[in-house]
Amino acid sequence: MPEISIAFDGDGDGGAELAADGGYVLQIYDGASAALEWTSTPVFAPMDLIGVGDTDGNGRRELINVSDQADPGDGVSAVASYDATSLALNWQINLFSSLAAPHLTDIAIADVDEDGTAEIVGVGIDEFPEARLVVIDGQNRSVRHEHELGPYVTPLAVAAADVDADGNAEALVAGVQNGQARVYAIDPASGVLEWQAKLASYFDYPSMDIGVANLDADPALEVVTSNHRVFVVDGATRQVTASERNDIASFTLVPARRGRFRIIAGTSAGEALGMRARGQIAENFGSLCDERIAALHRLRRRSVVFACGSRLGVLDLESSAVAWRSEDSASIAVTGSNLRTWRSHGSRRIAAGTRNSVLVLEERQAP
Repeated sequence: MPEISIAFDGDGDGGAELAADGGYVLQIYDGASAALEWTSTPVFAPMDLIGVGDTDGNGRRELINVSDQADPGDGVSAVASYDATSLALNWQINLFSSLAAPHLTDIAIADVDEDGTAEIVGVGIDEFPEARLVVIDGQNRSVRHEHELGPYVTPLAVAAADVDADGNAEALVAGVQNGQARVYAIDPASGVLEWQAKLASYFDYPSMDIGVANLDADPALEVVTSNHRVFVVDGATRQVTASERNDIASFTLVPARRGRFRIIAGTSAGEALGMRARGQIAENFGSLCDERIAALHRLRRRSVVFACGSRLGVLDLESSAVAWRSEDSASIAVTGSNLRTWRSHGSRRIAAGTRNSVLVLEERQAP
């Protein structure tokens, strides 16, 4: 199944291309026709992570790709940069040449040192095994910083943002330590742990998502993650609040009024919920399907795309009605990381990686 990682306009035509993990290759699909346009040279182990940004400061965006192994037998990651327009390989570094060779589990691309050029921030586990945070400099094509996160930590997701509004970005890691879900805020330059928030005393999901947005009136941002419940960490006070419902399967962040965002969550029973800044349930949009909502993604300010089982659909948040729902199809099996939306030539499009191919829909196709 192609795993769609990102939608981007690589050729500048106002449309979008889709970058997908095709197993041992990076694949580019046309965002209008879903036709496969380009395939990279195969690597030694499966592709893991894909991001987009200008990490070398030349004014051109790159596709950043992480694969499992640099060479056969090495249990580490290789990081490669492709020009987003020409798709030519710019550079590749192998993390076995760094201090402890972490296998990366997630990346974020952001300017964490305020120099005007984005860095690659990654989290992973090395051979010992110890959890590590790495900051990769695309201009020098090297690991600039590498820091231990501590014993018995399993990092699952990373984001980078200035959550406390002090002018400096933090690396925000969602992970597990001694069976407990946590969020860590780390200075990506010094590796100093600025704070950590304990979310729950249990953890039994194989993964965690992380989002950052302003949910309330103060200048600081909130960190949102989930593990059965939605957890919100206030960036200013570090206070943790949890949703009342403990059957949360997915969430997304959508714009609200006055520059704020709100949380839309899907449950394991197929319901959709609207939540306030502290995880309180504000709206129940009812049952969208009779299966777990595996993925939610913002389509417009007042609508989201959902995926559950063998169906895709669009929920209108204003009317609380399902605007469109696909027929059951054995080929559809969408996960949270495999659903994307974007604007193209005046309309919104939806892409999903299915069992056998990439599916692209225009919003106006929905009745």
